[in-house]
Amino acid sequence: MNKSDSTNAPKKQSHSVGTDASGREPFAKRMLASKFVETTFPSRLKQWSNIAHAGDLGIVVGNYGVDLNGIVSALALSLSGGEKLFGLAVKQVCKVIVVPAGTAPRRFLKSLKANLRGQDIEPPETLSCVVLSTFAAKSLYEFDAAAFSHCIGDTWDVLLVDGNSAGVLLVGDRTDLSPMFAKWVYQQQTLGKTVIVVYGAPGPDWKRHVGSKVMSADFSIQLLSQVDNSDDRSSKFRLKLESVHRAKKGPLELDVVMTTDEHGGALWAHQKIETPDGDERIARAKKMHGKGKTKTEIGEKFGVHRSTVSRWLKQ
Repeated sequence: MNKSDSTNAPKKQSHSVGTDASGREPFAKRMLASKFVETTFPSRLKQWSNIAHAGDLGIVVGNYGVDLNGIVSALALSLSGGEKLFGLAVKQVCKVIVVPAGTAPRRFLKSLKANLRGQDIEPPETLSCVVLSTFAAKSLYEFDAAAFSHCIGDTWDVLLVDGNSAGVLLVGDRTDLSPMFAKWVYQQQTLGKTVIVVYGAPGPDWKRHVGSKVMSADFSIQLLSQVDNSDDRSSKFRLKLESVHRAKKGPLELDVVMTTDEHGGALWAHQKIETPDGDERIARAKKMHGKGKTKTEIGEKFGVHRSTVSRWLKQ
């Protein structure tokens, strides 16, 4: 081989350990079991009672309006300020970022101000807010991971993001995260960051909009029902909190009352609803099924999927 041939010969590709041929981080790493058993992984710290842990995917779901925005802003203040919410203690003060709905951040702002007045506090330094125009989203329905990450940085612990912001949800389907956002969320979870997506529906039939997302999250805060009140200074609704971290205890249900004081401050009160234990729920489910109720109807009554009802009926 002459000199020109050696010059034109294809060079052998090489790359450093931990990257592929293109220099990108690999999707996964393989290791021998003997090495794997000696590996240590950071524990997932509790953030909010036994509901939310670091690295979780959570959802807040219900009807849009003052109550849903009020819950989101109250949760953001609780996690960033360290105060209890609905009797549930914050295990560690978190750096929280909120991304309200890109089309209506005014509603969230109104609720946040009401919660600040009600608690008579200033906004915590650990709480930040981002509006859609802050970063260069390609469109409302296309999530730009690079621009979004550049905007919020990496020094946060919890992200509360509205499903109508920056392509979080697929166009025309409110039940699924867009692929780009889902990939981005997974990357954040591997770093121990908690992402909470807010799903709002325009009417009482929000379950039709959310589909199975409640089942796939690590925890969920569900606004089940709202009671009309002639007093415009208060509203009553029921919350259901579910979490994989308290699976043995089952969901936590609360009757919540939000009142407004003379200064426009939001004041919260709650009462725990005692739910039947597992055996009693199964017995009641079988009785309802015997009276002609469908598995879907029974599931909605107890807040479980129809497949769970099927298992109950076989016992």
